Amino acid sequence: MIAEMKQELVIVLAKEGDQEAFHELYRTHRLPVYRTAFRLTRYKEDAEDIMHETFIKAFRNIRSFDMNVGTNFGAWINRICVNCAIEHLRKLKNRKPHQLDSLTGPQSEPKAGDPSPEESAADSQTRQKLHEAMNILTPKQRTIFNLRYSQNMDVREIAECLKCSESTVKTQHMRAVAKLRKRLRPLWRGA
Repeated sequence: MIAEMKQELVIVLAKEGDQEAFHELYRTHRLPVYRTAFRLTRYKEDAEDIMHETFIKAFRNIRSFDMNVGTNFGAWINRICVNCAIEHLRKLKNRKPHQLDSLTGPQSEPKAGDPSPEESAADSQTRQKLHEAMNILTPKQRTIFNLRYSQNMDVREIAECLKCSESTVKTQHMRAVAKLRKRLRPLWRGA
């Protein structure tokens, strides 16, 4: 309750142009926005660019954020991030893929219970094939797929976030799943 009241106060101050309030919103929402951008683009540099663009757009339009309509600030800025990512992906549609960045960060000494090197290699290969398969999806399909499975959003939330109908979300989701199934079927046969 106190955290919600503090968040509301920070938003009100930011709407009035308070720079420290802007910085507080940035500090609070920076990592979730970056994670969303990274899940949608899969590239560190692109995710950073999208994160910065998201906050620029959010702060330019913060006066339009209405706390009375039931949307929280996190959902609002996440919607801006998704839209920035879609726009970014459209611009880069014909770009050659980057080399995959590590999703786990620097490697450390193995701990008890860690997977064997063989299991780690197999997991890495599977993850790489999944990333490659994701490239066959349109930006909208990739976004919907990621919002559904990485962000655990339901169809209604995705439709609100992307400002489209629920039937569009369902159709694009079904097409994405069908494309991925077809592309990844050899993995299951070989297992």
